[in-house]
Amino acid sequence: MTKLIVGSTAKVFENALLRYGFSPIFIPDFNGLSEAVTSHPDSLIYVLPSGELLTYGDYYRENEGFFSSLPFSFVLTDEEYGRLYPYDILLNALPIDNYIVGRCDRLSRYIMNGKAPLTVRQGYARCSSLAIGSSVITADKGISSAMLSKGYDTLLIQPGHILLSGCDYGFIGGASFVHGKTVYFFGDISLHPDYPAINNFLSERGYLQISLSNHPLCDCGSAICM
Repeated sequence: MTKLIVGSTAKVFENALLRYGFSPIFIPDFNGLSEAVTSHPDSLIYVLPSGELLTYGDYYRENEGFFSSLPFSFVLTDEEYGRLYPYDILLNALPIDNYIVGRCDRLSRYIMNGKAPLTVRQGYARCSSLAIGSSVITADKGISSAMLSKGYDTLLIQPGHILLSGCDYGFIGGASFVHGKTVYFFGDISLHPDYPAINNFLSERGYLQISLSNHPLCDCGSAICM
């Protein structure tokens, strides 16, 4: 089974994940970040090119027994972070080829090392974007514009229609994850008003789609396949 790093809000999808061959690892929440992302893998962990997992030193030390039991190598950062935006986005970056898309001035030096910055105003770049290969689906006009300026295919969808506790709405990247040539959605993607365009965009690039429930999409902070 494929190990899958997920947050606590994704526990309602555990049976569905098991059914599709995933072994979910539910990571602890981290109250050092804002409430909206305290359980989100896309804000808590970043996979470095080496395959090591970059995370907050304080977060790791608070849960050392848990993390030390996992079969992964961690890199710890003690760079400045906080519960207020933009201090909660240190690890929320979207890698596309040799680019790092995000609020690059606020991202970890470990992420930016040797990569070309593609700076946008949206600090939650990873949660805001569903990347399939070198193409992106997003509701953020700034990300869409930046990607198009570099020649990347982008589908701009309307914001909203994705649940996120404590917020007006969540994001497409946080409501999905990719494994191989399949996109898995936390909820039913067909309920999204832009589903016909999303379906065509994925199909044209050879991606299958699986909805993990028949309920509206939920932003769980994506997931990390290991």
